[in-house]
Amino acid sequence: MELAPRDWSPVPLVRDIVRKGDVVVLVCPIDSAMPQGRLILPQVQVLRDVLDAGAMGYVAKDTELPAYCDR
Repeated sequence: MELAPRDWSPVPLVRDIVRKGDVVVLVCPIDSAMPQGRLILPQVQVLRDVLDAGAMGYVAKDTELPAYCDR
């Protein structure tokens, strides 16, 4: 801890390419290994980074993406 820089901040996942007001669609495939009723940590981390950037995040399953795009 003593060697860590004092002004260290985590590396942004998408915040460096997403701007305030952008709309971001996250496609989350659902399979049998995924916990029922929950997103996995990497999905949550990306969604949080989108929200921290001031963008709007939408989540869709891979099988429902075509229906979302038809809106």
